[in-house]
Amino acid sequence: MANQFEGKKYRNMFMEVGIEENDIAQRLEDIKDYYFYGGDDERVYYPVGTDMGYICDTGNNDVRTEGMSYGMMICVQLDMKEEFDRIASCGYVMASYRKPEFEAEDAFTSLHFMNVKMTEKELREAAEKILSDSECGRVFRMKGFMRVDSDSEDGSGKSAQTDSEEQQWIELNATKNEITIRPLHVGQEVLIVIGEDLQEEKIKSYLKI
Repeated sequence: MANQFEGKKYRNMFMEVGIEENDIAQRLEDIKDYYFYGGDDERVYYPVGTDMGYICDTGNNDVRTEGMSYGMMICVQLDMKEEFDRIASCGYVMASYRKPEFEAEDAFTSLHFMNVKMTEKELREAAEKILSDSECGRVFRMKGFMRVDSDSEDGSGKSAQTDSEEQQWIELNATKNEITIRPLHVGQEVLIVIGEDLQEEKIKSYLKI
């Protein structure tokens, strides 16, 4: 790793599995354009004034430190110095607050579920039940991404995990007050449940895993 850093040349595992360099570069460019300069329903990066910018947490509609740090990491990897400098400058202004003091056992916890296979309708119904059922614990929020077959009506909850044209990515953001599911350009198959005293097995039963 030290030699890679000094030489500024890192492993490209996409190339190692046979993907053409031009295809990799184009994919990265598309992702950058989408999340940094796409439409209001796509982008998460917003310039502010002449020298600041921030990464928006779309689930909470505000700025969070982890989102800002991930945005800066992406800027470093894609050589986006102006955007990096803007985010770095913004963080000191908008993220200046005193962290609340509480014991570790009182902190929120989260559960991560990978490769959940459900239809969009089943996902919405599961989120409603998990958020309302006290046996799941005190669930505050669910979020994540899934790849689904929007035309599946067989009720099996088993979406074929292929790259067929019938499938699309969706993003879930759910609280007790509102459940939002929207199409997404790209994603990663993971669902996250956030709350206190979470009961994993009960939550799994609703997610059918």
